[in-house]
Amino acid sequence: MLFCLGYFTLSYENRRKLLIVLARDYDLNRSQVRELIKQYLGLELPTDKAQVSGSEEEGLFSSFYRIERNLRHALQPVYEVLFDRLNTHPGGLRFLSILRADILSILVEENIASLRALDSYLKEKLITWLSPAALELHQITWDDPASLLEKIVAYEAVHPISNLLDLKRRLGIGRRCFGYLHPAIPGEPLIFIEVALMKNVAQTIQEVLWDSPPIPESEATSALFYSISSTQPGLAGINLGKFLIKRVVKLVKREMPHISTFATLSPIPGFMTWLLSKLASQTVLSEGDMSQPVAEGSGSTFYENILKPDEEEALMSLPK
Repeated sequence: MLFCLGYFTLSYENRRKLLIVLARDYDLNRSQVRELIKQYLGLELPTDKAQVSGSEEEGLFSSFYRIERNLRHALQPVYEVLFDRLNTHPGGLRFLSILRADILSILVEENIASLRALDSYLKEKLITWLSPAALELHQITWDDPASLLEKIVAYEAVHPISNLLDLKRRLGIGRRCFGYLHPAIPGEPLIFIEVALMKNVAQTIQEVLWDSPPIPESEATSALFYSISSTQPGLAGINLGKFLIKRVVKLVKREMPHISTFATLSPIPGFMTWLLSKLASQTVLSEGDMSQPVAEGSGSTFYENILKPDEEEALMSLPK
């Protein structure tokens, strides 16, 4: 783990230099790969199997198997050995997540092909190590250790938790919070989801967070997923959320069979920009129709009526 300790002492600029060297100098041996490909393309399959005995066919195919095995080995970058060894050490998985977060930060600033390849390879390794079978689904409650609850408050990215009363409400009656834990990163959820048990699907987040007191759980017919937060920037692009939601749905169905409706109340990134552009083009088309006479027998220009007039006016007045 000396590599990990040394890495944490480096400045951001020195981490950047180290990662670029790792990506460029500890990649594949492409000369070896090209030579193996030439050897492979030089092999010929038997054209008439009827004229080839079983032992002869086995001998012919042994060359294919040998070169294919060597190709698989040659196509593994040298830094794979580093990743595999780090993953076997205590704290190694967390370190690799931090390492990938640094890689992603660099890629935002510089589009380096070798670093993209390093990121892609590390991402694939993390997907394997963080398969749903390796993760523990844990229901987070008010009785959990304070260190875990502090992380829920710190990592809540959708609807910030304002105080202890707010946290207790989200973990209390009529509410559920579930997280994925990994044995190699104890006491820290990789991702967590918050659920509200309600009579009907809420129309706004205010209904969930503040408006009315939770109903008795026996009266609930709907489970509303209103917040999901990933805690590790280095796990970006690894779709743990999909598996978490499926596991939670199964668990809620098993424990509360009277719950029949499952819904989400989540922000849609980019929706406001899309909607405002639609409204702007609708306004232009509408004004064009009004300024031009309509020929007899022809219809007006088609445009989408997305909102009611008062809703459209309210949205168009928002600061962009």
